[in-house]
Amino acid sequence: MLHTHLAENEEDIAYSLTQFGCRPGQYAEDLGWTGDDVWHAHCVKLDGSEIDLFARSGTGVAHCPCSNCRLGSGIAPVRSMRDAGVKVGLGVDGSASNDAGNLVAEARMALLLQRVAKGADAMSAREALEIATLGGAQVLGRDDLGSIELGKRADLAIWDVSGIAAAGSWDPVAALVLCGPTRVRDLIVEGARSGARRAHGDAGSWPGDRTAEPAGGAAGGVASGFPALSPGLV
Repeated sequence: MLHTHLAENEEDIAYSLTQFGCRPGQYAEDLGWTGDDVWHAHCVKLDGSEIDLFARSGTGVAHCPCSNCRLGSGIAPVRSMRDAGVKVGLGVDGSASNDAGNLVAEARMALLLQRVAKGADAMSAREALEIATLGGAQVLGRDDLGSIELGKRADLAIWDVSGIAAAGSWDPVAALVLCGPTRVRDLIVEGARSGARRAHGDAGSWPGDRTAEPAGGAAGGVASGFPALSPGLV
C-alpha cells in the first residue's frame, strides 16, 4: 500500500497551489497516489471536490485528531468524509506531534471535534469506536480484522469498565470512549494473551484456535469491535 501525509494545514494547501497549480488531492491524483491501495494521514483541509475524489477512488484517510489539535492544524471534515463514503480510520501521528499513542484517546477526540464542528449529534460513541476498529481495517484493505466475527483474526483488546472511571455511565461503549479506563485489561494477539496480563505473569493461550469463535462476554468488559452492538446516540 502507498501512504503519505496530505492537506494537513493551510500551509500545505498554499504550497500545493503555488508549486503545482492545484490542491493536494488533485496533485495526489495526478501522481497516481489515489486508489483503494492508498491512504493519507490528516486530510484536515480537504475540500468537497477532494472528498468526492477520495470516495470515488476508494482512497483511505488516517484521522489523527490529537495531533491536529496539538499543532493547531484544524478539524478534519470526518463527518463529510464518512457521509460521502470515504474510508476513515484513526492514527496517532507520531511522538513529535502527539504526546501519547492511545487510540482510545484518539476516538474520544474524534467524537468531540466532530461535535464541536457539526453539533452534538454529529458522531456517536459507537461510530467513533467503529472508526477506530473496523474503519482502520477498511483503510488497510483488511477484511480479516476490525470486528469480532467468526473467522476473523483473534486480535482483541478488552477493557474493564466496571471501575470508578466509568461509574456514572450506563452505556459500556460510551464509558470506554468518553470516560475510560485507558489501560487494557487483556490484550490478545493471534489468540494468545500478551500486554497487561503478561506483565502480571498471567500469560498463555486463549481458549480456542487463533480465529474468533462464539464466546459469551464477561460482565463489565468491553472488547474492541463493539460496533455490532445496537446503535445509540451517546
